Amino acid sequence: MAGMGLGPGIEGEYEFEAFIEYANRVKLSYGDFDALERLVAKYLPTIPMYVCTIKKSNIVKNKSNMYFSRRFTMNHILPNIQLPATIKVYSQNANVVNVKMVMSMSMVKGIPKGGAMITSNWMDVVRQNGMKINEKHVCWFRRNQGGDGGLKLLVDSV
Repeated sequence: MAGMGLGPGIEGEYEFEAFIEYANRVKLSYGDFDALERLVAKYLPTIPMYVCTIKKSNIVKNKSNMYFSRRFTMNHILPNIQLPATIKVYSQNANVVNVKMVMSMSMVKGIPKGGAMITSNWMDVVRQNGMKINEKHVCWFRRNQGGDGGLKLLVDSV
């Protein structure tokens, strides 16, 4: 979000950051920041792009998943799809993987704190994109066109 000191730590607010949500304290280079600005200018997403740094938990074989913050889930995922759900993930190499997205049940002092998680088949997305620890990726949800509604997800490196 603009002005939160995330991203590359650039001071000030940038108009395009209204179209971006940062996860897990992402640190971007100026080149990464410029690439995001170009993506936003090109596509003007209706759902903000979720920018994250890949962690070990995202890519460990047989245990990996992709987690989206509760705020992002409540504001942008749940208004568009009921969980659990199967969604299509499109990779930078044009391959498509069907994954299962569920709502995390994590609680802190009896208060729900969890967000959406991609569980089954996430490892296929990791392999197809050659994801590595500490790389930055953008997850861009788009509304499906057609009768069934729902969401699809595009994943690309920054």
